Amino acid sequence: MPKACKVLFESSILNGMKLIGEASMNAHTHANNVLHFAIHAEDVERARAFYEQVFDWRFEAWGPPDFYRILTGSPENPGIAGALQKRHVELVNKGTTGFTCTVSVLDIEHTSALVEKHGGLISFSGEIPTVGRLISFEDTEGNILGAMQYEAEALQQIAQGV
Repeated sequence: MPKACKVLFESSILNGMKLIGEASMNAHTHANNVLHFAIHAEDVERARAFYEQVFDWRFEAWGPPDFYRILTGSPENPGIAGALQKRHVELVNKGTTGFTCTVSVLDIEHTSALVEKHGGLISFSGEIPTVGRLISFEDTEGNILGAMQYEAEALQQIAQGV
């Protein structure tokens, strides 16, 4: 691994993740889990308020202006690392332009109410048998994401990598 990549890799801000040396970069031993996400926003402060109020995420100013590190979990269960940043290119069309992330929630009805209360727009609500209840929605910045109240067995299978 080139030294610059190794330094960047080792100084990663992946919240709570313990990476096991260079072996974790080997395609045969690396799980390729999603470890980071980024939310792009026209109005960073409005988006920050939305995610704080809907999911209780915490934000730390980090790096350039209009850039925050997102802390989605607790010290015991750190969750996935994220970033909130100023959108670099104007969102012209309303299509999905990247990965769609789904946030695990305890109460989908409560989350739905919070999404609507804080300016989000729910575009789909339904159930996936044996998995859980799901909503798809737009945040205040036009980003599309999901929230799912998983069934206990589905969460267990996810944790086991089944």
